[in-house]
Amino acid sequence: MNTFTKMCGILCLSLWSPLVFAQVDNTSNLGFEKGNFDGWTLSYGNVRLVNNKIEYQNTQNGTTQNRHLIVSKAQGNDPKINIEAIPMVGKEGNYALRIGKTQNGNTWERASTTFKVTANHSLFQYHFAVLLQEDDGTRHTKPQKPGFSLKITDLAGTQITCGDFDVQLEGNLLSGFKAQGDIEFRNWTTGAIDLRQHVGKTLKVEVTAHGCTGQGHFGYAYFDAELLKSEITQASVCPDINGNMTFLAPLGFEKYQWSNGSIGRALTAKPVLGEPFKVTITPFSSLDAACNFSLFYNVPFKTASQSLQATICDGESFKIADEAYKTTGSYTKIISRGGICDSTVNLQLLVNQVPKFNSVVNKCEGESVSIRDTVITTSGNYRIRFKRAGLCDSVVNADINFEKLEIKATDNQAITIGDPIELKGETVAGTEGNTKWLSESSELCNACHEIRLEPIKDQNFYYETVSQSGLCKRTDTTAIKVVPCTVHFPDSFSPNSDPLNATFFGFGSKCIAKVLNFSIFDRWGEQIFLTENIPVSDEKYGWDGRKNGQDLPPGIYTYLAKAQLLDGSIEQFEGTVNLFR
Repeated sequence: MNTFTKMCGILCLSLWSPLVFAQVDNTSNLGFEKGNFDGWTLSYGNVRLVNNKIEYQNTQNGTTQNRHLIVSKAQGNDPKINIEAIPMVGKEGNYALRIGKTQNGNTWERASTTFKVTANHSLFQYHFAVLLQEDDGTRHTKPQKPGFSLKITDLAGTQITCGDFDVQLEGNLLSGFKAQGDIEFRNWTTGAIDLRQHVGKTLKVEVTAHGCTGQGHFGYAYFDAELLKSEITQASVCPDINGNMTFLAPLGFEKYQWSNGSIGRALTAKPVLGEPFKVTITPFSSLDAACNFSLFYNVPFKTASQSLQATICDGESFKIADEAYKTTGSYTKIISRGGICDSTVNLQLLVNQVPKFNSVVNKCEGESVSIRDTVITTSGNYRIRFKRAGLCDSVVNADINFEKLEIKATDNQAITIGDPIELKGETVAGTEGNTKWLSESSELCNACHEIRLEPIKDQNFYYETVSQSGLCKRTDTTAIKVVPCTVHFPDSFSPNSDPLNATFFGFGSKCIAKVLNFSIFDRWGEQIFLTENIPVSDEKYGWDGRKNGQDLPPGIYTYLAKAQLLDGSIEQFEGTVNLFR
């Protein structure tokens, strides 16, 4: 018996029986897709260990206690396993056989049927999921443990070459199996047996599940099968645009070796018309190279025809190969794929018109234009497409112009109360229309650029310009700070050969009538300079850093001045000055 490497269960496809079966072809219900056991023979009994080998005893025909059960997709997943889902039915069908007891051991269950091998039904493909309960490692030897098997024979009971598959628990986790508690399981797996050497014959398949030879450990499986053709198939009629085509060997074998060195069930290559492809296939559980077999495939020339109806929107295109179609009409495109295939595509194309809207928008620079979710801030021509569910997009063509207008007013100023100031405004960029100056409460002048004012308090003035088109209006602000009437004295001077900053004197506002007296004192408080009734802001009347014609040393000196304002009031100013040499 060929053994799948270190598997802990027995899966047998068997055409063995002590009786000769009638030649019944049960091809149509190999996978139980009728939802019943039509064409299948069921049996069960007890399992014993005899001479260190499994022996099936007490054979009974039929079934009992749901030990053979048809299950459907609607029944969901196996209830014992929760670390992953094991569907009761594989993806290949709507029904499957559950065979074996789901509690305790000491029994075997078998299902068998016959089928006819034909040229188009020469590949026996089977699908199974198996659950086997392991003992604690001390109670059973390997032959005593649960298992599952599948075997194919002829009607005389002779097993065909490479016609079996089995797994048997052996104390270590089997390759391809997982464990949950004391249950070792394998989720749905596909296997296959090549039967081309038996075309024209009727064969028997036998599926057996058994628990341990004692009483405590179960073994059961889900199973279905089908007959296919042993052949290499094309995944598509024609190569792709790069000239590649994918070829598929039959599913359900352990290894695939292609003639170009590639491995795996699928081969992607650039075919040449008439050039053969070969794949050598190794079945599961095969320890004998004699079980390997090869399939050959010559790529034929094929033609394919396809009719398409398509609806697009104006501005879109429908592409077939390297051709793009944009207008309503009937088209025929012949596509040649590397001499392997000619594909004819008949296209009926309808192009729906797209609603279009034209708009011209003028705005002032700095503003924005919103069209649905699109916000526009720069001038230009815009084409904006709007999605409409089930309809062609609508399109807005917008010519958007942002008018530029920049102005400039006099910078902020500080003046002494009573002093006049002239404010000026100008247009830096753009075409101006009307201009005006405004205070915080009134319009000061209209259609003007300049204005002369004598503010008596801190105040803002506004230069406003409207563009010639009337779209833009800009305002610039000039802040005027009005300071009290004063005389300003510098904090240092340097009377030397350099005439710059050689005299210390006061700078007075226009509101100052005259300086009544101006005195300088040294650090001991001695008066060293005095002048009276002098004009303000005239350096001829300032101190030159001398006393009695002699230069005084550098240092800090104190000044005191009294000034008379135009309104007759008197203000006193005092401070220090640093004399440098």
